[in-house]
Amino acid sequence: MKRLECLDGLRGALAGYVMLSHMAPFVAAPDWVSRPLSHGMAAVDVFFILSGMVILGSFDAFGHRMAPFLAARVFRIFPVFLVVFAAAIAIQPMEVAHEMMPWIAPDSLGGRIWSDGWPADWAANIGAHLTMTHGLFPDGIWPYVYLGFLAACRP
Repeated sequence: MKRLECLDGLRGALAGYVMLSHMAPFVAAPDWVSRPLSHGMAAVDVFFILSGMVILGSFDAFGHRMAPFLAARVFRIFPVFLVVFAAAIAIQPMEVAHEMMPWIAPDSLGGRIWSDGWPADWAANIGAHLTMTHGLFPDGIWPYVYLGFLAACRP
């Protein structure tokens, strides 16, 4: 499959929108600014659909051979993930009390996902993140592991 540059631009715009929508709950902004950024999950869905199409094309380029395809994906994604994860671990202990951010209500999205410092089961939590499985565990099995260091968004 030939590379579709138009999809790269659209995926980039969606990634930027998702980033802004993730930051919006933590910013004191008027409603007319924050309301248009409240559709981050829809942008994630469209991004995943487009990415699935791009990944299938990439898999096709590897002749449908799983091992080289997965190795290429790991070497492309995991180093960046490790850098971001190391930064997340470094800043995790820096607690900022909700009182210092009065615009974030405890029952708001920002209040629900705000870090309260190191998770109690930090070693297992780091293991889940290093294996990139931290978004797979339901709260009934492992509560809030998806929020431990690098949040994998869920409604």
